[in-house]
Amino acid sequence: MSYCQATTREGQPCRAHHVKGPPYCFWHAPHLERRRKWAAHMGGLATLEDMRKRREEREGRLKTLRALEQALAVARQLYGFNK
Repeated sequence: MSYCQATTREGQPCRAHHVKGPPYCFWHAPHLERRRKWAAHMGGLATLEDMRKRREEREGRLKTLRALEQALAVARQLYGFNK
């Protein structure tokens, strides 16, 4: 398998292996521009989805922590424990 024939922004030869057909990798092949844009779009959506998921998990942990703090406060009152 040979390397991509394109040059990077830094002026160095691209070190990725080329895809079938033209001597360019996925990132440099002109005919794959639509696929690259789609991949970037999907990557961005995945990132947003991951951020949303982490925020929901964090909010769930905070909700659990608040419930535990309330339960401890009630237990302290019931059993006469003071801070």
